[in-house]
Amino acid sequence: MPLYFGEPSNRRFVTAGLDLGHANDYSALAVIERGQVKWILRQALRFPLGTSFGNITDRLRAMASAPDMRGRTTLIVDSTGLGAPVVEMLRAARIPVNMIPVVLTGGQTASYGNGVHHVPKRDLISALYLMFDQGQLMIPRSLPNYRDLREELLHFHANISGRGHTSYGSSREPCTTTSSSPSRSPPGMSAQRQRGARAATAP
Repeated sequence: MPLYFGEPSNRRFVTAGLDLGHANDYSALAVIERGQVKWILRQALRFPLGTSFGNITDRLRAMASAPDMRGRTTLIVDSTGLGAPVVEMLRAARIPVNMIPVVLTGGQTASYGNGVHHVPKRDLISALYLMFDQGQLMIPRSLPNYRDLREELLHFHANISGRGHTSYGSSREPCTTTSSSPSRSPPGMSAQRQRGARAATAP
């Protein structure tokens, strides 16, 4: 399966997001392109469990080295769990991208230090919902795994424990919390989820 779908213009820039999972977690890659008015999701790939780091690196290099991608790709790497060593290995692979390491936090404020952005997870989720709400992110039906992705978005939710801990997930992959108290969804989450679903049905 190719890593990139669509026919991008050489004048447009591409942003790829990479989440490298642990042994029992999926690694995932999303690729969005800035169109004339909106962002367009060009790829959403979940690598099979057990896919080696070397295989993922090779596919990233092939994607970023393509003639219509070289020199215009930013790779955002979620280094929350695996940390700096993985970022350094990616840099050592000399993939032709502008690499930005990001650590997701449970805090309230974004920060930057030692070349790494620290971003509250809730800010990331809120930004995604805002893009859906404003029609700024389009998901073409032509994506090979469009239906699966749409289902993930339809069932995505946040849970807040009795102690105020927030966790995120879909109904097919239930959230876990740090408290035995019943979880509750934040106000407005259902409406946001419906807006996201409408955006996900872009032609």
